[in-house]
Amino acid sequence: MVKARKPFSVAGVVTAAAAIIASAHAAVAPKPPPLFQSFCVECHGGDRPKAGLNVESLLAKPSIGPHGEQWEKIAEMLETAEMPPSDASQLPSDIERATAVTWVRTALKDFQSAGSSHSSRRVFIAFVAHSGQHPLRPIIR
Repeated sequence: MVKARKPFSVAGVVTAAAAIIASAHAAVAPKPPPLFQSFCVECHGGDRPKAGLNVESLLAKPSIGPHGEQWEKIAEMLETAEMPPSDASQLPSDIERATAVTWVRTALKDFQSAGSSHSSRRVFIAFVAHSGQHPLRPIIR
């Protein structure tokens, strides 16, 4: 006896898959600008980071979202030119500062947006569980 397949929408599978891929991409920040390594890690890295803020450790994490408060503080300090301090041997240009601040704020916004797509993931998982099929099988044929 041949088991009848339950109908499904290929468009629904593609839409759900796109939502999952987009949220995964948004949750992982793109490569940070070099400003952080060049101007921050010397003082805010290693075993005894100044002000208890280890930028080196934050840069090693795959997502900045869970550490949003720290990253927002870093963005504020760069934006107001409080950091690096004016007596530092080298200071970033205004463009480098703006690039770093934009990177932080965009990555945080993307992380927050990704949180709202978790419901898409649940719908997709429920669809796959209900259909009993591999979700891409109809597309591959």
